Amino acid sequence: LREGDGAVFSLSAGAVSFAQVIKAAEPAFAAAIGYAVYGSSVSRAKLLMLVPVIGGICIASASELDFTWACLAAAGGANVAAAFRGQENKKAMAGDMKAAIGGGANAYAIGTLWSTLLLIPTVFITGEWQKMDAFLKVWEDDGLPGHTGFRFNLIMSGLTFYLYNEVSTLALGKISGVTHSVANTAKRAIIIVGCAIAFGESMSPSKMAGCSIAIGGTFLYAVADDILPQKKKSA
Repeated sequence: LREGDGAVFSLSAGAVSFAQVIKAAEPAFAAAIGYAVYGSSVSRAKLLMLVPVIGGICIASASELDFTWACLAAAGGANVAAAFRGQENKKAMAGDMKAAIGGGANAYAIGTLWSTLLLIPTVFITGEWQKMDAFLKVWEDDGLPGHTGFRFNLIMSGLTFYLYNEVSTLALGKISGVTHSVANTAKRAIIIVGCAIAFGESMSPSKMAGCSIAIGGTFLYAVADDILPQKKKSA
C-alpha cells in the first residue's frame, strides 16, 4: 500500500544488503513507469548517469548478498510503488489539485491517513492482531527484559520517519520523479557512510568505492544535460 511497507518487509525477508541492491534500482523503475504510464521522459544523458548511481550502491552492498524471492518481490514492489507515488504526488501538487489539497505537507498527510486506513484490514488478515498482547507487554515494560527505552525509540522513529517523508514530498514538488528517486538512491550511500561513522564500523574498500561512485554519479546526473546538451531537432 506504500513503498515503505514493502521496503521494511524486504529487510526482514532477506539480507539487508540484497534489499539495498534491489532498492538501488528505484530510479530505473521511476523512469520506466513515468515513460510508460505518464508519458514523461528524461534525457539520454540522465539515463546514462543512472548506471553509476545504481551500480555504486550495488558495489557497496554486495559484500553479503543472500538471494530470496520474498525479498526480491518486496523490494521490487516497493520500487514500483515509489514510482507511482512520485508521479501521483506530483499530480496532486499541481494545478487545481494543489489549490484543493494545499501543498506537499498536506498531500503527504492525506496519503499517510489513507495508507493507515487501508492497512488496518491487513492486520487482521495476516493475524498480526494476535500479537497485540505481547506488544502491550513490551510497551508497559518499556522494552524486552534487560533493555529499556522502547517507548522513546518507537515514538522518535515514527516522528523522524514522518518528517523525513514530508520533506521528501516537499522536494518532489520541485523536481521530477526520476530525479527524486536518484536522490533517494544517493541517500543510501550517505547512510552507509553515516552509519559506519556513528557506530564505529569499518568501511571496506568495496563500500568506500561503491559510495564514491554513487555520490559521483548523482552529481553527474544533476549536470548531465549541461555536459551533454540535447540536440535540437531540425524543423
